[in-house]
Parts: sequence; structure tokens; C-alpha cells
Amino acid sequence: MRNMHLIAITHPEELKNESEIINTLFSEGLPCLHLRKPGANINKIELLLEKIDKRFYNRVMINDYLQLAERYNIRGIHFSGQTKHLLPVPLNGLAKSCSCHSFNEIGKVAKYCNYVFLSPVFNSISKKGYKAAFNFDDLVKKLSHENMTKIIALGGILPDKIAKAKQLGFDGVAVLGGLWDETSTLEKVVSNFKRYKKQMEICDLM
Repeated sequence: MRNMHLIAITHPEELKNESEIINTLFSEGLPCLHLRKPGANINKIELLLEKIDKRFYNRVMINDYLQLAERYNIRGIHFSGQTKHLLPVPLNGLAKSCSCHSFNEIGKVAKYCNYVFLSPVFNSISKKGYKAAFNFDDLVKKLSHENMTKIIALGGILPDKIAKAKQLGFDGVAVLGGLWDETSTLEKVVSNFKRYKKQMEICDLM
């Protein structure tokens, strides 16, 4: 029986009490967080990282900033389209992941990655008008083949989509829009996370 991986991605904007929310999510059992702030410079990313409890660093992936991976004992680096060319750079055992939008892309980067995101699998929640890009029958065929890396579904992942993602053959799901919004409070985000966690537990029994 294959257990699904659950990965959370931070809201792209700065949120009130964000570090407190992140620490609470980890305490509630979040296995992995991608720290992604597209508009933030390295100093702001580092400031947020400093506010995260160090005992959770082994669950944190940072987007793009290899310098921070070398400075902190974090889980690893997620490479975006702008930094994907750096994937072959050795990272002393740290995990690597990247974003892909086709199986052709996955084929080019799989040997370097511990896992990849494939998106959009369902209609995006956080990006309005960003529609699902894959036929489910095609996904089943391609995901049933032996892949060189784990493939994580991204895009439109609400709790009720987790079982479908497993049925399609994905190794896990990455969540963003179903977890956060601009008005996210600690209570709201933790409540959302608990719904995901519950569905993951149900899914792992399937």
C-alpha cells in the first residue's frame, strides 16, 4: 500500500502572524512546507526562516535560494523555472524538487529530483482561470509507468481531491489555495489543515 505525501506551500504574500501559523502547522503534523515568496528578496525569506522553530527545519524546502540551504540545516531546495538550470549542482545530500507542467519536462529533470510537482491537475484555487491541463485517462497511463522520481499533484487540491489524486497514481499532493488566503488567521489555517490531514489518513487506508 502506497502512502501519499502531503506538502504545503506558503501563501505568496506576507501574512500576519505567518511564522506562528507555520510553527503551529508543524506541531499539528505537517510533514513538509515549501517556503515560496515570489516577490520577496533573500533577506525577507531569511527573516521568516529565522522565526520558524529550528526543530522543524528538516521539514522546510526553500524556493531557489541555494545560499540559505548552505547556511541552514533545512530539508532542501525547490527549483523554479528561473533556477532549474542549477539542478545538477551538488547540494551535500539536501533534497531537490522542481515544478513541471508536462511529462516531457519531468523526463528532463527526474534524475536530479527527489520529487517534482506536476500542475495544474485540477482547476487552480489560488490562480483564477488556471484550468486543469491533463486528461485523467492519460495521467493514469503515464503515472502507472515506473518513474525515476516521485510525482506530486499540484493545482486545485482541495481535501476531497486527495483520493482522486491517489487513484490517478500520484505519489502525493501539494496544497496552497485550499489552505491559505489573504485573510488567513491561525484558527482558519489550522482548521483547513486538519481537513487535509483527515483526508490523507482516510486515503492511506484505501
